[in-house]
This record gives sequence, C-alpha cells and structure tokens, in this order.
Amino acid sequence: MKKKIWIGLSSVVAILLLAVVACTKEPTPDPVYPGGGGSGGGGGNSSGSAPSTPTGVSATVSGSSIKVSWNSVSNATSYTVYYSEDGYSYNYTIGTTSSTYIYDNVPYENNYYKVKAINSYGESSLSSSAYCHYSTGGGGGGGGGSDVTPAAPTGVTAEDCGPRMYPFALVSWNYDSSVDHWDVYRSTSYNGSYSKKGSNVSMSWADESVSCGNTYYYKVKAVSASGKQSDFSAVASVYIRREGE
Repeated sequence: MKKKIWIGLSSVVAILLLAVVACTKEPTPDPVYPGGGGSGGGGGNSSGSAPSTPTGVSATVSGSSIKVSWNSVSNATSYTVYYSEDGYSYNYTIGTTSSTYIYDNVPYENNYYKVKAINSYGESSLSSSAYCHYSTGGGGGGGGGSDVTPAAPTGVTAEDCGPRMYPFALVSWNYDSSVDHWDVYRSTSYNGSYSKKGSNVSMSWADESVSCGNTYYYKVKAVSASGKQSDFSAVASVYIRREGE
C-alpha cells in the first residue's frame, strides 16, 4: 500500500514540475516579415546642387540708372545683386530678381556690383565685380560734330586693394565725358607684352586676377562711341603685397 502511494505522489510532483516549466518559458517572439513597417522617409532628392557662380557681370549707365547684367546660370531660380562703394565691403543689396539684369535706380559716383545665384539647394559664391562710374553732369551734345579719336587717358594709377585672401588691383584714370568707354591692358614687366584684361569699363577697373608677391603694369586706352581708340596712356604699376608686408 505504501508503495502505491509513493508512486502516486511521484507522478503528482512530476506533473507539477512540468506545469511550472511550461509557465515560466519565455514566449516565442512574433515573426518579422520582410517589408513590414516603414523604415522612415527617403530623405528627399539628394541629386541637386547649388548653382554655379555667375559670370560676365557688367554695369553700364542707363539714363539716370545703372544697369547691372550677367550671364544666365542654368540651375538658378533667382539672383541677388550686391553693392559696394569701395570695391571691398559688399554689405548692401540692390535687390533679387529672376532675370539676368537689374537696375540700380539710386547710383552713386562710384559703384561696384557682385552677383550671387540662388536655387532651392543653396547659393553660389559671389561673382567677380563690375565697376561703373556715374556722373550727373552730362554735358550737352556737341552740335553734330564728328566722332573724333579720343586723347590718351591721363592720371592713370594702380593701387593694391582688398584683403590678402582676395587681393585686387584698382586701376583708375581721369574721367572724360566725351569718351564712350576705356580698355585696360596689363603686363608683368614694364616693357613686356600688354594684353587686354578689362573691356568696356568706366573710370576705374578692379583686376581680381592678381597674386600676392607680384608686380603688375597697366596701360589704358580710351574708345569713342564709333570704336576709335586713343594711344596708350602712361604706364602705372603696383606691387601686390604678401601677408605681413
């Protein structure tokens, strides 16, 4: 009789142990199926880029205003035009436009302009500068006189300007209201070969293609409305100093 009871108790204990194991076993995790649940947004189209820097910037007198124009940039949606009175600090803007030109309706005597292209991905660097001299004098017409060959420019000077990271040489001369525009020529030696660097400019011209530690030599020609050119001016030279000089 005792033996049967012992066997019965053992069976009960075994059943209880199995139940405890079954209750304490960790549940099997739910299966994960490929493609289930979004993995977050795709981040948008990353193939776009900010526009390139505008080229061909020019500034010319147009009545009582100055027209600033430039070449179109293929992926630009608008352009902002910056203004300076000294060719160094471009802290002001003329405006923003989707065209490739804009008018400065309140020009000063000396005006420098740079252009920045814009799209939804960002902005370009500032362009090279364009200079325009504006005079309210404007003497009357010459009474139908012939278009004569202009005299050679006088008072030509060249100055080292700008920070050392972005140096430029500012070439200036005496203004002559009878001249349509001026062309600026440059050489790396006094008696060397002079090549045209600035075309169709007014009063002054900023040469931004200079390097520190070099000396540059400049001559200027005056050009009439019909294209007649003066003789070369006297030579003006400038040394572009290095940092710390």
